[in-house]
Amino acid sequence: MNGIIKSVSAIVLTIVLVSVIGACVMPKSVASESGTAKLQVYVSEYYAKGSSVGISLKNTGTAEITGTPTISVHTKDGAFVSGVPTMAMIQTLQPGAGINFTWDQKDMYGNQVPDGVYVVIAKFGGLSVLSTFKIGVGSTKHIETLTYINYTAQRAEIYVWNTGTTSITGYFNFYVYNANGEVVYSYTTSKKYTLKPGEYGVHYWNIVSTTGLSVGSGEYYTVCAVTNPSSTSNHAIAHELFTL
Repeated sequence: MNGIIKSVSAIVLTIVLVSVIGACVMPKSVASESGTAKLQVYVSEYYAKGSSVGISLKNTGTAEITGTPTISVHTKDGAFVSGVPTMAMIQTLQPGAGINFTWDQKDMYGNQVPDGVYVVIAKFGGLSVLSTFKIGVGSTKHIETLTYINYTAQRAEIYVWNTGTTSITGYFNFYVYNANGEVVYSYTTSKKYTLKPGEYGVHYWNIVSTTGLSVGSGEYYTVCAVTNPSSTSNHAIAHELFTL
């Protein structure tokens, strides 16, 4: 297959990923940590079209976070959609404390955004976090992703599997974001693939940016989205934080 290799069954998934499967099923949140300050963003997996999108930032570390929070919504490939209203002032978030924000699903021009999959990026006190969600599509479709760094082969292996109860069919889109919320690598399969419940596929990335430059060490985010223009009920998106 071009770009994604599919497993033969759910049994293979259990055997191949038995050592890491506990890290695969993760909540819709990703944390960024600096010393003992730890920022986490929470967002629901699915929102009905036109409903408010609740976004929560929480300090899950042991030191305070101080700064001016900024939150923005992007398409799956990193294109800016809209900023999320926040208080334009310096704030301090104590350990265990959180702040809630709301986005009205409007783009920068005040128009309702179309159904699809989206990325939210939050920056606060020198920390940056990312999460993903869906609007109006694929409420019953669920995927998870895991990025494994194969140092022997000098590549990243991006696994994505169907954790739902029905098959999912579409184009598989892979994106790697750096800690600043910029897309450094992207790949989309040239044809649609179907994953039955429990099946998984893997995409191999040679740790080189889309422009051909080597990608340095640091924290990165994998975003995997399944899109199907002819059947939007098949849309799904997942994300994960990993380190090179």
